Amino acid sequence: MNETLKTDKDGRVDEAWLDVVLTDNARRARCGEQLSPEFGACCIRFVDSVICNPDYGYVRLDRLTKAEVCSRVYLHLCRNVARYNPSKRRKASAWIITVAKNAISNCVRDVIQSNAVSEIVSMVVGAEALSRLDGIDRNAPQGRLLSERIAALADFRLDANAKERILGHAMRNCGPKRDGRSLVERARVHRSMQAARMADQARLDRRQGGELLKLIEERKNGR
Repeated sequence: MNETLKTDKDGRVDEAWLDVVLTDNARRARCGEQLSPEFGACCIRFVDSVICNPDYGYVRLDRLTKAEVCSRVYLHLCRNVARYNPSKRRKASAWIITVAKNAISNCVRDVIQSNAVSEIVSMVVGAEALSRLDGIDRNAPQGRLLSERIAALADFRLDANAKERILGHAMRNCGPKRDGRSLVERARVHRSMQAARMADQARLDRRQGGELLKLIEERKNGR
């Protein structure tokens, strides 16, 4: 995805090009249209510029925390690009870096406090890798907790491919849907329907069977 970025001779994102990308995607967001690959590449570039900057201290976070932060910040950028206004005579890069920095600061605090893993990151990291975290003491000292999480997720790499997969899920989660549901909401509905079909075929006691058959009837009635 990075090949869609237009940079100057010093490797910085071209300001005029970035302004066009943000203006176009602000219109797309307001009209409920799919955001462009160029905007996605900008999301990764500017979020990385903050998280990978040693001056901000985020480089010490473990890979799973960084992945969760990226997921939430990508969603935030996709939802807030509609507010971009080039008429305020502000550099396009200054706007997106400010939005990203503020979102990252808030997301890091929220992720550390909640210690939760979103559906988006779960889809990218994988259930097998996340299951290794179950035995880790969440109240352990920060250094030990960080070490154990890194060891548990030794096979997971937050590389360019992983970031693009996280971004792809985030952008689809913000894009227009025929049924009005997000990617995650559709996955939940699919799991519920699968569970109902299996329950209909299973031998259960009268109370459990009655509850599950009621769920199946509700699904058939479109509720």
